[in-house]
Amino acid sequence: MLKVVEVGFRSFDEVELRGRLYLPSGVEGRAPSVCVCHGIPVAPRRPDDRGYAELAEMFCSEGFVAFTFSFRGTGLSGGDFDLSAWPADLEAALDYLYNHEAVDRGRLGVAGFSGGALAALYVATRDPRVKALALCATPADTSRISLKDAEAVVARAREAGSLRGVDRPDAAAKLKKGFDLLNPMNLIGSLGCPLLILHGGSDELVDPRQAEELYRRAREPKRLEIVEGATHQLRLHRGAMERLVAWFKELWGPRA
Repeated sequence: MLKVVEVGFRSFDEVELRGRLYLPSGVEGRAPSVCVCHGIPVAPRRPDDRGYAELAEMFCSEGFVAFTFSFRGTGLSGGDFDLSAWPADLEAALDYLYNHEAVDRGRLGVAGFSGGALAALYVATRDPRVKALALCATPADTSRISLKDAEAVVARAREAGSLRGVDRPDAAAKLKKGFDLLNPMNLIGSLGCPLLILHGGSDELVDPRQAEELYRRAREPKRLEIVEGATHQLRLHRGAMERLVAWFKELWGPRA
């Protein structure tokens, strides 16, 4: 039986962030851990959508500690949406996870999805605490995202009420700035830890060829997995999530 703990912690500028820590049962000593980074929510969540809880439970069933949290401007976390500040939010989440008594500091990984993967890659190239990285449904070159594209994202989020602070006139320009700052093409070549690139073969937002482009530019050790039939919302595809968990398990061994 796993244990779920509601967590509050602060980012660099004192913005209050909220998360959930999933602790596996029957594991002696410190366990490997994975911090999960969600994407940019631009649509209302369905009533039956549990977010990343199912993925966290899958990790726990294999003896991992899992940590999910909401970036600023989303979910129960405070602050306004600012993609450029998401790496700092992730650093704060890693501070919490790294210092938890249940976590093996030498086996700490990050799994990022879509927009959250941008922050995850940025942090993983700079923070040696990150020992493995999975990029899921990740765009390769966000400099290709125009201001008009950013305006469309902001408009969808504003209509859905899924992001806070996007009613400001400069919201789209700030989002475009974040995309430019966190461009994976400028970062992937400097990543030094093991890498999994996981992508849906039927991704309707990010062409699977972008995953191949990232893979070509990444250093070893690396793995590319294209999941046929999976869309951009990879977390809703059970088979894709099984591959994600299996990769981390392969790196860090079976359940204790």
